[in-house]
Amino acid sequence: MSYCIRIYYQIISNDKLSKVIFSSILKLIKEIFLEKETLIARKYAPFYNYLKNLDPNRRDITLPFEKIEEIIDDKLPYSARNYRAWWSNEQNGQHVHAHAWMNAGWKVDSVDLVRESVRLVRK
Repeated sequence: MSYCIRIYYQIISNDKLSKVIFSSILKLIKEIFLEKETLIARKYAPFYNYLKNLDPNRRDITLPFEKIEEIIDDKLPYSARNYRAWWSNEQNGQHVHAHAWMNAGWKVDSVDLVRESVRLVRK
C-alpha cells in the first residue's frame, strides 16, 4: 500500500490542489490507524489500573481469564485462550495487551491454558 501511495504522489506532485488533497487523505489514514491503536490500548487500560493499584507488597497474583474479562469488561481474544505466545512479556511492540501488565510493573510468569489462568509476578 505504501508503494502505491508513493507512485500516486509522484504522478500528482506537479498539481498543487492534488498535493493538498493527497496530504489530507494521508493525514486521515494516519489518524485512523493511530485511533485504532489507541482504542485497542484503551481496552486493556482497566487491567493496567487493576494491577497498578494492587498492594505494593504483593509479589504475585494468579488470575482466571474470566476475572481479566470482568476487569476489562470484554472478552479476551481467541489467541489469549489458545496460544501461550499471546501472554509474552513484550515491553516494546505492537501487542498492546502486554503493555498493560508490563507498564504496571508486572510480568507473566506462567499461563495455564487448560485451567484458563495466568500467574503474574512483580518485575
